[in-house]
Amino acid sequence: MEITNEEEALAAVRNRDMALRFVPENFKTAELCLEAVKSNGHALDDVPEEYMTVELCFEAVKHDSYALYNVPENLKTAELCHEAVKKAFENFLEIVLIIIPEALRDEIRARLKSGE
Repeated sequence: MEITNEEEALAAVRNRDMALRFVPENFKTAELCLEAVKSNGHALDDVPEEYMTVELCFEAVKHDSYALYNVPENLKTAELCHEAVKKAFENFLEIVLIIIPEALRDEIRARLKSGE
């Protein structure tokens, strides 16, 4: 299916995981990208740089802690990383911690120990 307008683009990201990668760039908007990452955090990988914000990344991570992998380093805040860790299954916690910038790891571990 070829996407030919914004309505089709919105329907695609609402109905199919990872559909954002098939949306032509001229139909991608901040709202569409937000909708896409709410459906699948890994859609963050297909978000144009101009729409990449901490808020958008936070939405992606809220739905899938592994979306943190696709968050640009300059947007990885302690709050964002903490959210990712809270969402990670206990078995995979160390994997998520590896994705967190080294400078934030001790703070995140301290938050986990304090029960935040």
